Amino acid sequence: MEQIYETSFHKQVKSCENLRTSSCSCSAHPSSPLSINPLHPETSHYLELHDQSPNALLSGGFRGNFPSCSSGFMVGDCVNGHRYLKLMLCGKEWCPVCGEKWSWIHQRRYYRMLPKLKVLAKRKGSIGYLVVTIPKEMRALFANTALLNDFRRYIIDFLKRQGYERGVRVWHWAGEDGKTWKPHLNILIGAGYIDKTKLTGWRELFTSWLELKTGLSVPGESIVIKYRYSKVPAKQRHWLRYVVRPTMRVYQPFYAALLKGYHNIGSWGEWTLRDKANDLSDLERNVCPQCKEPLRWSFDRLDSFQDHWSDFERLGAGYWQRKYALPPPRSVPLVSLPVAPRYIPLEFNFIPD
Repeated sequence: MEQIYETSFHKQVKSCENLRTSSCSCSAHPSSPLSINPLHPETSHYLELHDQSPNALLSGGFRGNFPSCSSGFMVGDCVNGHRYLKLMLCGKEWCPVCGEKWSWIHQRRYYRMLPKLKVLAKRKGSIGYLVVTIPKEMRALFANTALLNDFRRYIIDFLKRQGYERGVRVWHWAGEDGKTWKPHLNILIGAGYIDKTKLTGWRELFTSWLELKTGLSVPGESIVIKYRYSKVPAKQRHWLRYVVRPTMRVYQPFYAALLKGYHNIGSWGEWTLRDKANDLSDLERNVCPQCKEPLRWSFDRLDSFQDHWSDFERLGAGYWQRKYALPPPRSVPLVSLPVAPRYIPLEFNFIPD
């Protein structure tokens, strides 16, 4: 069983010998459908930046089975009666739940971009992974969302002119320590081998743009460009998983305020997503995995499903699916009713005797 998120609470759960049985009585492992349902072995948007403190404590009981940063469920319904639950999480990189490797937020972002990765690989035969790191001398200036957006837009426009008409782009904010400000742009494109001479020319162009934009001069090799490519699907998926992972894992008030509400993970170009990746990819695109009809989402409290939790089974990444489909509402034929006659007041003329 793969551990999805692992706080101190869940580490205690993981160490329990009776993890998948209802007979466990340890304090960290309450008997509930959440703790005994195994993950589905085969199986990112709107409120992921919900302004909810990751340190807010939930009450015990049913709510105590969920991460402390969860704020409720998004309930998705299609016209054919299929229903899904999506647990809403804060999505902050420094959250002890959402910031863990392969957390539910990490998985959602991975599955959201997986169909696009397959399109890139299918059309070009290989995936290119480009990383552009801001020079150390300029990083303080790049604690500015407008400048981050300008540089990202410049890089994307440049790649379009080079013939890379679509791709995936993500900023990584910190280094390996999870706290040092080190913005570097990660890009996945459909590409193969690129000559080192060509990459050197790219670096010179990027450096010129940065110097012009910031007014600072830096040595020619200050901006670091790394590029690699692969035709191996497993390697490509590993890169995608690495690219969409959280990096600013240590809470710092300045950067928390700077990045609040910032739309980081995205793509450019036109996409035709015909290939099905899996059920989670469909859900992240607001499509019912069973009938491919659009899903309509509404918000509801955690406690609303306490008495009906046995009706749902886990899909993974904080999604649940109702075990049965309700029949779609029957259309009631309109009945033409006769038009009621208008009331016409009568006038009586009395003739005196």
